[in-house]
Amino acid sequence: MDKIKRFSALLSAIILVCTATGCEKKTSGNNSKIALESSVSATEPTEDSESNNSDSSSDSSTDTENSQAETTTTQAADSTNDNNSETQTTAPADNKTPEATQTTKPQENNTGGTQSGNSQQNNSSSNNSEGNQPATEAPTQAPTEAPAPEEVYTGEIKFGSAISSTGSNITVTGTKALITAGGDYRISGKISNGQLEVNTKEKVKIFLDGVNISNSSGPAIFISDAKKIVIELVDGTTSTITDGGTDKINDGALFSNDTITIKGNGTLNINSNNAHGISSDDDVIIQSGTINITSKKTGIMANDDITINDGTLNIKGGTNGLKSKGTMNINGGKTIVYGGTKEEKSAVFAQSGFTYTGGTLYAAGNAVTQPSSMSAPCFVAAFSAAMPANSTIKIKKNNSDLVTLNPHNSYKCIMIMSSDVPTGSSLSVNIDNKDYGTYTLKSGLNAVNAG
Repeated sequence: MDKIKRFSALLSAIILVCTATGCEKKTSGNNSKIALESSVSATEPTEDSESNNSDSSSDSSTDTENSQAETTTTQAADSTNDNNSETQTTAPADNKTPEATQTTKPQENNTGGTQSGNSQQNNSSSNNSEGNQPATEAPTQAPTEAPAPEEVYTGEIKFGSAISSTGSNITVTGTKALITAGGDYRISGKISNGQLEVNTKEKVKIFLDGVNISNSSGPAIFISDAKKIVIELVDGTTSTITDGGTDKINDGALFSNDTITIKGNGTLNINSNNAHGISSDDDVIIQSGTINITSKKTGIMANDDITINDGTLNIKGGTNGLKSKGTMNINGGKTIVYGGTKEEKSAVFAQSGFTYTGGTLYAAGNAVTQPSSMSAPCFVAAFSAAMPANSTIKIKKNNSDLVTLNPHNSYKCIMIMSSDVPTGSSLSVNIDNKDYGTYTLKSGLNAVNAG
């Protein structure tokens, strides 16, 4: 009997030793995971993981009836901890918000208490039966951007052998379409002798979507009245307007009694057979787009102000290239402008002040207006005799090609202003393979007699 008691006491001691060893191993596993969580705490919240670790420890410590059961529980807990650690380290680093973390967590980590611990043990057993494959996170689909909403127009006008229209505030009379109220209007189609007119006290935005309008007796686009008029060149499209006749009042292929703003990433070709390409009794503002103008008189004419903020302009004027009876501001974009043959006319003319703050301006004509304020040197090369029309002007900056110009009319001077040509740059002038000198630019105006 004493032997049996001693054997039972020894067996109890062995069980206690095994139990202590299992808890220490489990605690070691938890310490490893806590350390791992600390290393990624800056990029991912760890509240769910810490709760699961605590639940697993509580569940494992309750099963101590015999050493075999305890060893099995310890192995399951260790396997669960290892799987949780791997899940933590493979979580995407950009899931920094709790909401994002919750969407990528495995489902079993979202339950708490004993149920969470049992779920982890069941998952561990399942993984063991399948070859101890580590738990992985559910794949997360990247959010997709909603498509941009399509433009909603107040009305649409399509020119053709017969003009068609949809929407409101549009009146069609023969070959003429009239917009009578504010809104956004899409213009498309082609007409050989027609006109688009705007007459309202409200704001109007016109979208030129590959339209082609010719008018033999006046402006192709006529803004007789508008509180504000914006013309947007639809991306990737080319629109063309052409005027004719002898109207001395409404004297532009695009004429407005009010300020005109042109923008968009399309192209607008303007052919003026009457007088000016673009003419406004107020301001002309170019925000963006590609604009090509060939005019009988001035390319762009404004009574108050011309402002170029961006875009690409190619202007061939019959008299002046750019002319403002008020002020002119060039702030960006690329403008190439040629003036006419009359000696008193200019490639660039601003009666009340010309300010340059950026962009590129290349001009050739009989005269130019000197900028009153400039952020880069202004280079003007003058010639004693008119240089021939269609001659080839090659300008080099620091011995590298800068620009090639081909004025369609004769000219007596060349103007160059560019944010890419700062003070200290060296400019060389060559016309029809003849050199006309090399000049180092100082700040301000650089006017030279080139020949």
